[in-house]
Amino acid sequence: LHGDYFSPKHIHDKWWGFFDVDLYSKPLAACLAEVREAGFEVLDFVEPQAIPEGKAVDPLQYARYRKLPLFMILELKKR
Repeated sequence: LHGDYFSPKHIHDKWWGFFDVDLYSKPLAACLAEVREAGFEVLDFVEPQAIPEGKAVDPLQYARYRKLPLFMILELKKR
């Protein structure tokens, strides 16, 4: 398992051994509530999957992120 979807969390990670990344995970409903509270409306929403070329780079990560999105991308407009 990858954790508790309903419990917000902050993860600090180091990608490729040198690139510091801070990741925040929380339920989608909480993210959308924050967007609305900040005065935005959602124009579009995408959950990208791993691209096929990634399979040659890291087959395990590729398999994981073909089923579990790592990011969500929102196009927003200020109301």
